[in-house]
Formats: sequence, structure tokens, C-alpha cells
Amino acid sequence: MSFKESVYSLFSSRSWPPRAKPEGLEQQKFGQLPPSRTRRGRPVIHVLLFLAALFTTMQVGGIHYAFFQTGLTGEIDSISLASGAWYSLTILAILGAHEFGHYFTCRYYRVDASLPYFLPAPWPFISGTFGAFIRIRSPIPTKSILFDIGAAGPIAGFVIAVPALFLGLYLSELVPIPDDFGGATLGEPLLFQ
Repeated sequence: MSFKESVYSLFSSRSWPPRAKPEGLEQQKFGQLPPSRTRRGRPVIHVLLFLAALFTTMQVGGIHYAFFQTGLTGEIDSISLASGAWYSLTILAILGAHEFGHYFTCRYYRVDASLPYFLPAPWPFISGTFGAFIRIRSPIPTKSILFDIGAAGPIAGFVIAVPALFLGLYLSELVPIPDDFGGATLGEPLLFQ
């Protein structure tokens, strides 16, 4: 077994030591894109996780909105999920663009990957989500493809985050923090000082 066959076998199977070479290896040259073999996933899991993340981020956004409506006093009467939609849709758009940037780049390079899994987080967690991830099921053929897949997510998220930042600043109302404020503060970013 040659070195190339050993490396391919190592990354294409889950067993050690590597087994005999897989069929079709002699037709593929090292560094070329592998033949497209996509597996069918269960999109219902992705949809349910997205809806759960949508609910938890709307809940957290509604709590934040209600807290700011009280003048930061902490006495929240009721929470409206609809008032948390601005926060929820913004954070999920940034997160979704990031993950779909990875996903579509994987599809472009014929790397088998799953749709994004969104991870909901209940109220005690400040953001309402633990984030999202995709599962890459096949080996990545070259370092340049790995770089492209890795860079596509942050670039796509940035394209959504910057307009969302400016829209949020435009729609925001600045209020002073009360002297008796007992909650957590994140401070003011250096960019806005």
C-alpha cells in the first residue's frame, strides 16, 4: 500500500489500521476534487432546531426589550415574543449567513457537508443560542479548499453583520445607565468612543 493510498484510507474510513484501497482511487489524482457523493440528511431535524433557536432568541430578545422599556430598573411586567423579533432575526441572519457560507462553499468544492444545525439556549444564557455548526462528512482535498471553506463563513457573516450594526445604531436610542444599576454591563466598544 502506497503512502497516498494509506492517507486516503485513513481519512475515508473510521478504522485503524487502514484497510485496502477504496474502489476508484486509481482514477483520482491527488489534489483533485473527489466525485460528488452527497448523503441525504434529515432536514426535519435542521428545521426543528432552527425553530427552537428562533423561539429562544425571540424570548431573550423580548426580555431585553422589556428590560430596556422599564428604564433598566429590572421590573418586567410581561414579555412579548414579537418585540424580540428584531434581535432574533438579526442574530439568526448573521449566524445563518456564517454557516451557509461554509455550507455553500463545501457544495461548490463538492465536499459532503450537512445543512446547519442551530443550537437553541434557554433564557439564562444571554444570547438565546449556543451558535450553529455544519458537519463535514468527507475529507477536504487541499489546503486551499480548506482555507476557502473556513474563510467563507466569517466573510458571509460580516456582510450581514455590518449593515445590521449600522441599522441598529440608527434605530437605537441612547439612555444613561442608572446609578443603582446592578446588572452586567459590556462597556462601550472602542470603535464608538
